[in-house]
Amino acid sequence: MRFRRFLLSSYLSLRKFLLIIPAAVLRFAYARPADGKAPRNILVIRADRIGDLVLTMGAFRSLKKRFPEARLTVAVSPVTRPLADSEPAVDETIALSLGRFLPAARFIKNIRRRNFDIAVDLTCDWRLETAIMTLLSGAPARIGWDSGGGRGLFFTDAVYGDFSSLSVPAANDRALSALGVSPSAEEPPKLNISKDAAYQAAEIFRRNGFADSDIKAAVHPGGHYPSQRWRPDGFAAVIKYLASRRVKICLICSSDEKRLVDRILSPNGERLSSDGIMELCGADLDVLAAVVARCDIFFGNNSGPLHIAAALNVPTVSVAGPTNPKWFPDGNRHKVLRGDLKCSPCSRGECRSHECMKAVSDSEAVAAIAATLDNLDL
Repeated sequence: MRFRRFLLSSYLSLRKFLLIIPAAVLRFAYARPADGKAPRNILVIRADRIGDLVLTMGAFRSLKKRFPEARLTVAVSPVTRPLADSEPAVDETIALSLGRFLPAARFIKNIRRRNFDIAVDLTCDWRLETAIMTLLSGAPARIGWDSGGGRGLFFTDAVYGDFSSLSVPAANDRALSALGVSPSAEEPPKLNISKDAAYQAAEIFRRNGFADSDIKAAVHPGGHYPSQRWRPDGFAAVIKYLASRRVKICLICSSDEKRLVDRILSPNGERLSSDGIMELCGADLDVLAAVVARCDIFFGNNSGPLHIAAALNVPTVSVAGPTNPKWFPDGNRHKVLRGDLKCSPCSRGECRSHECMKAVSDSEAVAAIAATLDNLDL
């Protein structure tokens, strides 16, 4: 572990040194001088995962409040774009596919001609791509975290310090403080549901025979990293318990997680009864959010749908072994189950033993869900 940290530190130091001259050339070639006028056009880059975007919605609202006359454009991943489109503070969204040359080149060409006055990169890691994009946008003012490896060379207002213990809203506040933006970290996360998404969600429930009067649970067994996923047989036990309480179950997943859902519904090679269970796999995120908003409880791993549920004020029960507590939903409506091991939280994407997730028993998950159901104000 120490050797890995040494290698990473050495790599980032070398990369920063090698970038000094190229960054200076790019600043000379691309950065426009400020015209002294109030900002009219602002770009924010938040092209990472679902939870990051959900927890940044408050920052968009604070930024719009600080510059009400400015046009706010947000660059997001194609997957999360439907969520950003539903936020009233955002005037326009642009899809940004990171790690792909041609889409990135088209994105840079697109933002170059828009004459942004401010470009903000809210990425909190040592990825260079988004930092360079702020400079190539031509914006006179460029703000972002200098999280190592020369990222700060591309910003006019680099944010320094250790962000590892900061929540996403707190990290956003630190970055946007350079613009005089009011903090948003103390505000609970909030998502807006469009009328179209709400209509589609209502139709999905109607087609599956779910009535408005039914108690409904959204269950998400997936997760970005393998280490974040609780046992399939544990989810099967939870589904059996929910069914015994006559709770209608909406199993949500991405298209890539469909096989996992099939495995959960056939724990011993024998398919569970499909009565009261519907599958929603691969839905656009705005529709998924509208479906979750109509549910009475959410159960799943630490993942994007968990943050969507919390932002919609849906009570949640989640399993989070290796996850840093800064990612846990806040408030007494949310219960987090985790094994208290010395190695946890490790924040690793993969783990050989998976002990911290195995430590959460079926009975512990069922008890937490039962307590939440018993406390529902229905």
